[in-house]
Amino acid sequence: MLGARSYLNAIMGGIAHVIALLALTPASAQNYPTQDVRLICGYPAGSGADIIVRYYAEKLRPILGRTVIVDNKVGAAGNIATEYEARAKPDGHTNEFYNQEIIEDGKVRKEAGYTTDLWTKNGVKFIEQNKDRPFFLYLAYNGPYALGGLMMNQSKNRHADYYRGKHFASFPVDAMHPWQRNNKQFHNTQNAMERTACEVSGVDDGVGEIMATLKRLLASLLAHIDPIGTLGPD
Repeated sequence: MLGARSYLNAIMGGIAHVIALLALTPASAQNYPTQDVRLICGYPAGSGADIIVRYYAEKLRPILGRTVIVDNKVGAAGNIATEYEARAKPDGHTNEFYNQEIIEDGKVRKEAGYTTDLWTKNGVKFIEQNKDRPFFLYLAYNGPYALGGLMMNQSKNRHADYYRGKHFASFPVDAMHPWQRNNKQFHNTQNAMERTACEVSGVDDGVGEIMATLKRLLASLLAHIDPIGTLGPD
């Protein structure tokens, strides 16, 4: 059974992945998507996360003009769903977080910069607009560092040069867990470690800027920071 915090995290994890798709889906009015869209939910039908995913699936259908299917891949604390995504064939519908075409406010546009920075910029703007009233802000800082084959690509963000060739003593190098068998091509590799370090540092930059904005504009605040995703069961 999930504790109260874990259940909330499960729901927020579902929100994070779907909001990421809504706001940052690579798109083109002419040629994207070229197939039906499948949303993978790591929690069972009827759960809080599933309800949120299905809500946004309905919102996506008229925007994308395609059938949007919710596929529940339940088990192993979400790892079954993650494994399913990692094994998906490369069809051009999974992209890096750079120079993307995105859907924002129902319109398609090109974001020339690093998409993780876009989350931060919009978060700062939201805080500035709502600083005089109660608000809830959830930033889905989900970078490509945990998305299967993208771990084999070198990072392009501002931390790439710093981490290149570094020894990561804090990164575990150990036997592969059975759940990770589909990640063997980048398990324990230097490039994957560099990629993780770069993208997590990019997220850390964003969280720092958001917290600095809150400190600057608000006399007091209550914040919960979980930038990478769910914290796991209590």
